[in-house]
Amino acid sequence: IDKALEELAEPVDLDENATVEDGDTVVMDYVGKLDGEAFEGGSATDSSHEVLLENSTFIDGFDAGLVGMKAGETKDLNLTFPDPYEKKPDLAGKAVVFTVTIDSIERTKAPELTDTLVTENPNIFGKDISTADAYREQVKKDLKEGYEAENKTKLINAAWKYVLESSTYTSYPDGLVD
Repeated sequence: IDKALEELAEPVDLDENATVEDGDTVVMDYVGKLDGEAFEGGSATDSSHEVLLENSTFIDGFDAGLVGMKAGETKDLNLTFPDPYEKKPDLAGKAVVFTVTIDSIERTKAPELTDTLVTENPNIFGKDISTADAYREQVKKDLKEGYEAENKTKLINAAWKYVLESSTYTSYPDGLVD
């Protein structure tokens, strides 16, 4: 249900005191420095980045360091590259300072699931569904059917595995060998 509602999410007007929150998209400039010197690949201008604390594409602590910043604010993030660091092994375990300036903060808000929303968006909720409760029931039914189908497949696979592991073969018919 949340994924369907996210398709209808719209931008929220933020005042000048708004701060970065988990889930926001920020446009920012940043410069990464090792021992006070900028390093290759560690800087960007007007980089658009979605702040997702649980699933960051930056090194640990980067996104969390942005939370609470305001547009126009600059901050140094004192971080350490993970060890090992597969993207750039030569940076593994090294201390780094990212100087980050937030250019803008964008936030979207998903609408509330209502009967009107469902009827106005048949391409998302289904052309045969006309109420929020009917959509909830359809999602529940779909999830249950998917779960049951997955369990049936697991059961069949386990049975075949047992049959194969428990069987011994004394000979093969000549036709099958060929």
